[in-house]
Amino acid sequence: MPPLNNLSLNLIKPVSFEESGIGSKILYFFRVQGRLLIIIFQFLVVLSFVARYLLDQQLLPVNTRLSSQMLTLDKLKVVEDQLNVNNQRLLQLRSIQAKSSDLPGILVAVRGCLPEGLTLSQLNITSKSITINGSTIDAINFGKLLVALKQVAAFKQIALNSATYDKTHNSFLFNLEVAL
Repeated sequence: MPPLNNLSLNLIKPVSFEESGIGSKILYFFRVQGRLLIIIFQFLVVLSFVARYLLDQQLLPVNTRLSSQMLTLDKLKVVEDQLNVNNQRLLQLRSIQAKSSDLPGILVAVRGCLPEGLTLSQLNITSKSITINGSTIDAINFGKLLVALKQVAAFKQIALNSATYDKTHNSFLFNLEVAL
């Protein structure tokens, strides 16, 4: 037998994690309280699903009301766009009316100056002048037109741009410009 002086013998039994003091407490905690924690977390998850369902039920009427209001807003936008287009047209008409001093009065004055037998082929009214193109069978009617235009106070200056005699139609053609 070999001598026993150099040998060492460990008589302490090795302790596993389950058998150690702290290990057994940790394992007990996770077995008992851990299960309680898992149950509490599962309860919180179920509770969050229920809360989400209730919130969705509250938001559903709000969402339908909001979508109906969005439809109303879209319809109002279309009406507003049409209103803006009409306002632009109205502004254009008002600016044209402001530029032409008294368009109905001018038309009445020109019509009152026309003698019988004289026809107008074109009447162009701008803010500063009137251009009159017409024809007559008799040159005396043209003279009557000139005298009548001269007597209207709104007409400042009368200029004859052209005057010709058309032999094919046996008529006198003229072009006048009247300053306002």
